Amino acid sequence: MHGVTPMRFADLDGTLINVYQATTEMTDESGQQYPYTITTLLDKAFGPEGYYAALTANMHTDFVNSPESDAVISAAQARGVPVISGRQMLQWLDSRNSSAFDSIDWSGSTLSFNVTGGANGLTGIDEAYRDFCGQDFAPLLARAPRLVLFRTFSKALAAASLRCGALLGAPALCAELRKVQLPYNLSAVTCLVAGALIARPELVRERAHLVAQERDRVAKGLRAAGCTVHPSGANFLLFEQDRRPANELHKALFARGVLIRNVSSARDLSRALRVSIGAPAANDAFLAALRAEL
Repeated sequence: MHGVTPMRFADLDGTLINVYQATTEMTDESGQQYPYTITTLLDKAFGPEGYYAALTANMHTDFVNSPESDAVISAAQARGVPVISGRQMLQWLDSRNSSAFDSIDWSGSTLSFNVTGGANGLTGIDEAYRDFCGQDFAPLLARAPRLVLFRTFSKALAAASLRCGALLGAPALCAELRKVQLPYNLSAVTCLVAGALIARPELVRERAHLVAQERDRVAKGLRAAGCTVHPSGANFLLFEQDRRPANELHKALFARGVLIRNVSSARDLSRALRVSIGAPAANDAFLAALRAEL
């Protein structure tokens, strides 16, 4: 599927220049049929194929009538898809590319960092594992109007099947984002369950506390088995060992009925595996299988 974001050209010395290239999916001079072309592209994006894209349309809107352009806009509006100018897209790309984190430091249980944001961009922080590490960036929102926080019901709330999440941001920013929010993006049942979970914060605290306790216990067991365990503020542990190839150990554990994540294909993690923290009995089964295979 075409539709990647515009790519910026560079000079021979690697310096970026203000020239971009983008795949043009739609024109009004290529014999394409409308609204068939745009509806097909959007239906493939929203359908099970998941062909997500930033679609480029090159239309001659200097004419009095532009039925092709009208068809593109109508199809997008009918599906809640934002239509933006090429200039807006390039401003977003420049802002994204000029945003960065630096001065990252972890002291005790406190993470500190600086965020450099583009003039027209947003800075997003994924707080999926916030309940397991005690970090809360919500206080930053009062003085950072271009900061957004992403939270999920899939981790500490144990409701992955809801496919539900939340975004926290400044009221003015959220009002603008609602303009491009898809209609009926959550079912009534999902909203009811999500509301009930939010109303029971003690459940999250209890579950997060249990996971943290088990995480420490499993980490201790891994170290006792000769593994190197990386620090974790999530509901999983990344560990390495040099007794057996990671792929081989992963298959051996699976043969014993224990399934963990094989991450050894990732850069600099050729000896690494990842285990999610579960109920005490499941964690015991993992440690027992690991000791047997090492």
